[in-house]
Amino acid sequence: MAVTVHTALYWAACGFFAAALVAALVRPQRSEAIVRLLACGLALQAASAIARWTVTGHPPVFGTFENTIAASWAVALTTAVLVARMKERAHPLLVRLMLGWVVAILAYGQAFDKTPYPLTISERSLFIDIHVLFAWTAFSMLVLAGTAGFVRLAERNAERSAELDSLIVRGVGLGFAAFSAMMMVGSVYSYVLFADWYRWEIVGTTAFAAWLGYALTAHAYAMFGWRGRRIAWCVLALLPLVLAVFWSWSIMSNTYHHFDIPDIRAW
Repeated sequence: MAVTVHTALYWAACGFFAAALVAALVRPQRSEAIVRLLACGLALQAASAIARWTVTGHPPVFGTFENTIAASWAVALTTAVLVARMKERAHPLLVRLMLGWVVAILAYGQAFDKTPYPLTISERSLFIDIHVLFAWTAFSMLVLAGTAGFVRLAERNAERSAELDSLIVRGVGLGFAAFSAMMMVGSVYSYVLFADWYRWEIVGTTAFAAWLGYALTAHAYAMFGWRGRRIAWCVLALLPLVLAVFWSWSIMSNTYHHFDIPDIRAW
């Protein structure tokens, strides 16, 4: 019963997120309507996750499908806050692209197993829940920064450019802080499990590269006065690396971050 409820709520949430994207494409100036649609989608997505939680015994932290639920929710919340605070001043292209991320993440999750599994023994830890919370917070902020960087490079209006610059800086600052916390918690739990603080497999290596890239970007901003298009190019160049950090594990089984359980068929 709970699985059926989860599925119904999940698809209802997807419908509201898709409707928000359509509204942004057709009438981007109607910020209140976009926020209402996002709020409905967020509420339904949260209810969907809770319904699934009653079956699996854990929040949506296991496997690619569950992580697309968490990731899309984080990006949708970031977009809703952005539109609610800036209202008509929110850049139409930025809002459309952020909503496009939400829909793309949900679509990506459809390619993976949706079976509600309980956690493996090694994943039954508060460390994992905190690690994932910081992870998707960082992801949403860094996606916002990278997307704003893309829009900033195409923008010629001085006032809107200044607003985009501010979003980039705040996105990098908050995203870098959450990313650092994510790595710290993950490192501690790695030591608890394996007596090893860090592992240089695909996720660990790309995570360190991304962390260093954002640290250098923040340093260039604070110490060398980099602004505008320079910072925009930095965050845009780092965006593919962010996607590699947060999603490479879903398709590469040779990393200990890989948690998708393949179907086992009896012949």
